[in-house]
Parts: sequence; structure tokens; C-alpha cells
Amino acid sequence: MSDNIKHKTLFALKWVTILQAVTTLGQLLIRFILANILFPDEIGLIAIVTVITELLVMAADMGFNASVIQRKTLESTHISTAFFLNMAFAAVLTTLVFFTSGPVSAFYADVRLEELLKIISVIILIRASVSVQIGLLDRELNFKKIVIISLVALVISSVVKIILAKNGYGAKSIALGDILNQIIIAGFLWVTTSWKPKIKEISMKSFRELFSFGGNVMLVNTINHLSSKADLMFIGKLVSTFATGLFSVAALVSDMLVSIINSIVQRVLFPSFSRLQDDPERIQVGYLQATKFISLIGIPICVGIFFLANEIVTLFLQESYKPAIILIQILSFRAVFNSMGGVLWGQVLKAKGRSRLVLLLTVVKLVALFVFIMIGAQFGLIGIAISTVAYGGVFRFVYQHVINKVIDISMLKYIQCLMPALVSALIMAGALAALRYGLKFTNIQGYTTVGLVVVTGIISYSAAFITLFSKDFKVMKSLIFKK
Repeated sequence: MSDNIKHKTLFALKWVTILQAVTTLGQLLIRFILANILFPDEIGLIAIVTVITELLVMAADMGFNASVIQRKTLESTHISTAFFLNMAFAAVLTTLVFFTSGPVSAFYADVRLEELLKIISVIILIRASVSVQIGLLDRELNFKKIVIISLVALVISSVVKIILAKNGYGAKSIALGDILNQIIIAGFLWVTTSWKPKIKEISMKSFRELFSFGGNVMLVNTINHLSSKADLMFIGKLVSTFATGLFSVAALVSDMLVSIINSIVQRVLFPSFSRLQDDPERIQVGYLQATKFISLIGIPICVGIFFLANEIVTLFLQESYKPAIILIQILSFRAVFNSMGGVLWGQVLKAKGRSRLVLLLTVVKLVALFVFIMIGAQFGLIGIAISTVAYGGVFRFVYQHVINKVIDISMLKYIQCLMPALVSALIMAGALAALRYGLKFTNIQGYTTVGLVVVTGIISYSAAFITLFSKDFKVMKSLIFKK
């Protein structure tokens, strides 16, 4: 990367990482608190509603957020056009949700869904009102403002969720808290952002320029999100909302930390890759470095979660969530594949302007997921979990093959950049397996077990990485601590 872009990218990555880590810990804590107040079927209801709402939020954006980031030259007509069309489409989708909430509720055979959908649909409008502002900040790698207000909004809305949940609001407590979260973020951005939309600047030419790229991105984002959450929607229909709640909590535990790492890198690197779309060599280097960075942090987290699944559930969740232990362990393997740079393929292709290819691959991915889940569903909830792991493994390498062709790297180079994390994590897993076996012959349990597993995991992984891959350790250390 050029020195200027590299400096801005590393600065943004460090800033977002530090504050996102605080946000992540806060979200995990609140989810665990709410899981101990609400029952799995209530968590399952809100999981289904959230998937539907987030899909429509992405659709309402029309891909303009990505277009604002990706365009080499951006004019005021592009920005105003994006804003007003986002708001108009969001209004249509909000109305659609309101009038179709009854049929959706009937489809899942749960009348509670109708009210929840009507309540939470307002988020579509709120998010559309600031999509452009967020895109402008992302374009300049200016994440400080967004991350700080997001943290403040998280604290306030989380307190409200807990109060409402304790007062018997059930799943509505999460819906109302999410709405408050978005209102705080939107209000702050409108007050602090100098840009204001001008209706006279709406331009059909600007719409065509934005939508030629953004339209495909919109479809990709909605389909990709659907594919990542389709398991929850299928479980709600094929099994029950109770099973959906169990699966959503298991997915939260196994995926959340890795997902946050992915989202940090993805959000920072898409603008950076877009600035370098005409420099193939630097994109190759940036892609491999980002993949190595994600795997070095994400894969050991997955290993640790696998060995701590029992303690996570028994110490932090109520008795009704015990069936989630085996689900967490199974889904931790899916998280490993996500830690192997899986999130980056779409960012690279979008940055290169290949949004149609991303759309095609995402459609194929969604169809394949449906097939995998239907096969897994024959063996119940555990079968669905295993099927999503198999699906994640197959498509991680299918998509990598495509990326290799687009940016001209070999599969060998890709695998080589993963080796430090995979080898070190394998040694870590061996150490933790030996520890867990030894603990069977003692009375040690609970928080002491958690402490021993964490310390053993960190020491064994770090020792293996530093000893066997000293060069990579020095590079990673310089990236983290370079001013």
C-alpha cells in the first residue's frame, strides 16, 4: 500500500480494534444477562425478527453506502441522490413489513411475531437516514466518531433492555432497546455532521452511476446476510422458536468474537482496497497480510471457545440453555473457517468493481446453504449445526479459488499465510485437551477451570507462534505497536 493509505489504514484499524473490543465485551455481557432473564423461545423470536429487519435495512440502502466509499470521484449530487432514494425505499419497506407481519407470524405459527415486527420495523427508516453519513466517514477511514457514539448508544440501550426485561416486556425489551440504540446514533450523526441533503441535487445520472455498482452490492449484502442467518430462519420453521433461541445463543458464543474481528478488518480494508483498485501487487500483499492477521487472532479464540463451552453455559446461562453446549462446540469449527479470511473475498471483489461476480457467487452460496441445511435437518438441531460447518468449509475454498484468479495468487500462498495460526492453534488444542483430561481427576471446576484453560491456551499458543514463526511474530508485533 502507499505510505499515506497504509498509515491511515493502520491508524483506523488500531482505533476501531480498541474501541470495538470494548463494545464486543459489552454486547456479550448484555446478551448473557438477557439470556438469564428471558427464555430461549423469546430469544428465538427476536432472532427471527432481527434477521428480517436487517435484511430490509440492507435492501433500503440500495448499495449506495458501498458506492459512496468505492467511487474515485464523489460529487454532492451523488450524496443527495443516495440519501433521498434511501429514505423513499425505506418508507416503502417499513410499510411492507407492517402489513405483512400477520402472514409472517402465521408462517412461524407464533402470534407474538406480528407485534414484534411492527415495533422493530421503524429501525429501517432510522438506519436509512444516516447510511450516507456513515459511508462518507468510512470513505475517509474516519471511524472515531462512529465508534464512540456506538459505544455510548450501546451502554444506554443495554440498560434500558435489562430494565424492560426485568419488568416483563419479554422479547419486546430487546426490540425497543435496539430502536433506542439507533435513534441515539442517528441523532448524534445528524447534529455533528456538516453535510445536509438538498432535494434539488437529486440526479438521475447520479442514480445510474451509484446503482450500477451499488445495486449488485445491495443484492449481495442482503443475500449474503440471509445465507449467514438462514439457519435461524429454517430452525424457526422446521423445529421451533425454542430451538432457534438455543441455536442463536450458541452461534453468538461461537461466532461473535470472530465476527467482530472480521467486521473490523472488513470495514477498514474495503475503503483501502478501493483506493488501490488499480494496483494489483499491493492488493495481493494487503489481502494475504489481512488474512494472516485475522487467522492469527480468530483461530485461537475458536479453539478456546470449544474447550470452554461447558463452563460458558453452566456459569453464565440459565439451566434451559444446557443443550447449547454441544452446539457451541460444533459451531466453533464453523468459526474457524470464518477466521481463515472468509470475509475478505467480497471486499476485494467489490473494491475491484466486480460486484456482479460477487452477486453470482452469493446466490450460488445461498442455494447451496439451503441444500446443506435441508440435509442436516433430517438429523435434528445438531444435524443442522454440522451441515453449516460442512457448508462453511466447502465454500471457504471455493471462494478462495475465485479470489486467486482475480488477484493472481496461488492456493499455496493462501495456505502458507494460514500456517502460523493453524500450527500454533493445533499445539494449543493439544495442550488444552491434556489439561481437560487431567482436570477429570481433580475437584477443580467453575471459574478456576476457566482461568486454567485461558492461561494454558495463551501460553501454549504464544510459545508455539513465537518459537516456530518468529519472523511472522516480529511483523505482527510491529504492526500492532508501530506509531
